[in-house]
Amino acid sequence: MTVVNSVALDFGSPSASPQPNTAQLPLYNLDSLMSTKNKCLQDVVKGEADGIKDFKVTPEKAQTCNVYFVIYEDRDGNSSPSSAEELYITHDIMSCASSDLTYSYTSEDGNSSVSGVRSKGWSLIRHLVLQPLSTPGKYLVSMNSVPAADKTLALTMHEPSAFYTSQHLPTTQPLWRQP
Repeated sequence: MTVVNSVALDFGSPSASPQPNTAQLPLYNLDSLMSTKNKCLQDVVKGEADGIKDFKVTPEKAQTCNVYFVIYEDRDGNSSPSSAEELYITHDIMSCASSDLTYSYTSEDGNSSVSGVRSKGWSLIRHLVLQPLSTPGKYLVSMNSVPAADKTLALTMHEPSAFYTSQHLPTTQPLWRQP
């Protein structure tokens, strides 16, 4: 992974929006990732499926470029987040797909089934985890492109959590902490 953009989120930030504690990411800023120099677009099987067993994608040669979001404290000063520096994350991503595609796989422990449908081009991919009452301890994870009209939906950042078994739930605690 490569850090594409790192912006200090404070009130004077160029990415700050009129609403407090939010940032905007215009999609046209992401098009530079698709240049030959950056080589972000790669086969799904080599990128997203690396280390995952029983991964199925249709079409097989589909390619994606994914942008992940993290709010971190750069404690080591290298301008790149590590898991120890993460304050808030989201399992939602922005993804550019070379074609419409579908995919599925099962987590290594067999307790989570993951499936998704992505639209060609840039789209917001929502992470949704369900735990059906009929299958205790088993989770269904979906990662689907949201409709084009919904691309301006806010990403909800939350404390780091397990991808296969959890997602952010509303809290009554304020997310903004005073130093």
